[in-house]
Amino acid sequence: MWRAYGGATGVAVVIKGTPFLTPTDALNAYTSPVAYLSPKQFQREFERLSTGLMANADLLKRWGKTYVLNNLFDAFRAATVCTKHPGFHEEREWRVVYNPAFKKSERIKSAVEVIRGVPQIVQKIPLADVPEEGLVGITIPELVDRVIIGPTNFPFEMQEAIVDVLVANGVADAPSKVIVSDIPLRQG
Repeated sequence: MWRAYGGATGVAVVIKGTPFLTPTDALNAYTSPVAYLSPKQFQREFERLSTGLMANADLLKRWGKTYVLNNLFDAFRAATVCTKHPGFHEEREWRVVYNPAFKKSERIKSAVEVIRGVPQIVQKIPLADVPEEGLVGITIPELVDRVIIGPTNFPFEMQEAIVDVLVANGVADAPSKVIVSDIPLRQG
């Protein structure tokens, strides 16, 4: 993935799972593990869902049409944005799903950023705990497990700079958390 996403100076920030695993509505953004499914596997999961809905029709009627439809919509949206080809299963990726058109957050701010020459709207999640609403572990010192510097011509310069940024953000023992990958640099 270094060549696909990092260019010649990619890094991976490995983060702790606490904020991903703790239920909260503090940001109106939700986390989900990615499902790595082939089209046939996806079809089987969809059929399982359909069978479950039909088997529990009486319960669903008690919950009401609006409640059921809203939850189905959320499930389909999550399936759409959290499914990838099984060839990527080693990533064990989690995603943060946020869509202000459906549920806006007063805490998440949007901005137009130019990324690789393309202007686009970026949603900026504040890295601040909101313990009274169950959002904890999202500050940089609590969130960052380690940083892996990918293949690059300048690994030690990058390591020094990243350690400096981590120290400035209150990360304890920052030098031990920044690792230089031994994967060789391949370009082209």
